[in-house]
Amino acid sequence: MKDKGIHTKNGPLRLFMTMFQAGLIGFGGGNALIPVLYQKTVEEEGLLADEQYEEDVLVASITPGALPVEIAGGIGHRLLGWKGTLIGAYGMALPGVILTLAFLALFKLLNEEVFEQIGYISVGVYAFICVLLFGYVKGTFANRPSCAEGIREGRQYRYELAVSAVVFALTCGKNLYRILGSTQTPIFGLATIDIFILAFFVIFTNAGRKNAFRNTVSVLLCILYIALKGKGIPLQSAVGIDVLYVFMTVMAATGLAASLKNKRKAAGGGGKRERIKDIAALAAPVCVFLIPAFFITADSAAFAGKGILSSVISFGGGDAYLTVADGMFVSSGLVSESVFYGNIVPVVNILPGSILCKTLSGVGFSIGSEAAGTVIGGLLTAALGFSASVFASCGIFSLIHICYGAVSDVPAFMTLKTWIRPIVSGLMFTVILSLIYQVKQMGEGIAGWGYVGIMAALFAAASVLSGRKSNMAIIGILAAGSLVICNLFKMAVLGR
Repeated sequence: MKDKGIHTKNGPLRLFMTMFQAGLIGFGGGNALIPVLYQKTVEEEGLLADEQYEEDVLVASITPGALPVEIAGGIGHRLLGWKGTLIGAYGMALPGVILTLAFLALFKLLNEEVFEQIGYISVGVYAFICVLLFGYVKGTFANRPSCAEGIREGRQYRYELAVSAVVFALTCGKNLYRILGSTQTPIFGLATIDIFILAFFVIFTNAGRKNAFRNTVSVLLCILYIALKGKGIPLQSAVGIDVLYVFMTVMAATGLAASLKNKRKAAGGGGKRERIKDIAALAAPVCVFLIPAFFITADSAAFAGKGILSSVISFGGGDAYLTVADGMFVSSGLVSESVFYGNIVPVVNILPGSILCKTLSGVGFSIGSEAAGTVIGGLLTAALGFSASVFASCGIFSLIHICYGAVSDVPAFMTLKTWIRPIVSGLMFTVILSLIYQVKQMGEGIAGWGYVGIMAALFAAASVLSGRKSNMAIIGILAAGSLVICNLFKMAVLGR
C-alpha cells in the first residue's frame, strides 16, 4: 500500500478533502458511491488495501443507516482512529447537506427552471458514475480473490459471474419496468437487504456443515423466499414470510454454530476500545448541537431521538428512508406533509449525498426555522439532525464492526468476505438502471429517450477521457457539456 502521508500534519485535511470530493459527486444513492470511494481511496490515494475496503463495504452493507457515510467513517477509522471516523463521515456527508440547506433556505426564491437545470447537469455526472460502476465490476472479475482449495480458477470465475447475474436479475425488475414504461408489477423486485439476507442464509447454512440435504433445503427455501418477496408473484403472505424467517434463522444459526467450531485463531475482538472511542466522539456533536436547539424549540430532544431511531431502523436505501421519515416526522406532526413532500423530498432527491443525512438535516431546518422564524434557527436545528444521522449510522457501524472483528476468522465469514464483491457488482447494474430511469424522467416519450441518448453519448466521452484527465476535470467537462446539450435538445424538441 502506498504511503500518501495520511499520518502527517496535513493528513486529516487530505482525508477530509478526499471524502468531500467523493460526497460532492455522490449522485445515485449509497451503492453508487461504493466504486467512487474505491477509486478515490484505494486506487488514487492508496490509503488502504483492497481487502480492508471490502471488509468495510461488507459491514456497512449489513448495517442500517447511511451506507456511504459508514464506509467513509470506516476508512477514516483505519487511518486516524476516532478522529478519522469523524473526519471521514462528516467529510462525505457535508457537501449534500450544505447544498440541501442552501436550497431549502432559498426555496421560495427558486423556480422549476432551476431544478430543471440541476437535472441537466446531473446527466453528465450520472454518465461519469456509470463509468466508475462499470470499472468496479470489471475490477471484480479482473482481480478476483484466490479460489477456495480444490476449486479451479475457471470454475470460481464462472460462479462469481453467475452470482452477479442472479443478483442483478432479482433486483432489476422495478427499474427495468419503469424504463420500459410498463405499469405491470415486476416478477422479481427484491431490495438490497433481501439480497444480503439470502447471501447470509446460504453461506451460514452451508459453511459449517456441507451436505447434499442442507444444500437442497437451502436452495428450496431461497426459491420460496424469492417467491414470497417477489413483487409480482401472487404468493405474498405476511404469515408465510414470518414462518420462513424462522426456518431460515434456525438453519443459518446451526450452520454458523458448526462454522464457529472451526475458526482458525482466537478472536481479536475487533478493536473494541477504539470503536467505543468512535461512538463517544460521534455522540459529542449531538450533545453540543442539542443545547442551542433546545432554546429554539421544545421539540429538539424528540427530533434528535426520532432522528437517531429512524436511522437505526433504516434498511434498503434512500427511498426506504423517506418512508421511515414520513412515519417519524410527518405522522407525529413535527413537520407538515406539504413541507416534507413539497420542499424537502424534491431537494434531497436531486442533490448528491446520503438521502438519510440530507433528509434529517432538512427536517431539522424546517422545524427550527418555523419555531425561531429565522434561517439561523433553522440551521442550528439542522446541525442537530445532521449530527444525529452521522452518530446513528457510524455508531451502529462501529458496534457491528466489533462483532465482525470477533468472528472475521470464522470460515462462514471468510466465505462471505470472498463473495461480497461479486454480490455488490450485481447490484451495480441495478444502480445503472436506476440512473437511466432518473434521466428518462426528465422528459416524456421521445424526449425522455433523447435525454437517455445524451447520457449514453456522455458515457462514451467519459470512457475515452478516463485516465487521461483528473476525475474532477472530467466531471466538470461532462457537467458543462450536459447542461448545454440538454438545453439545446429541449429547444429543438419542445421549441422552447
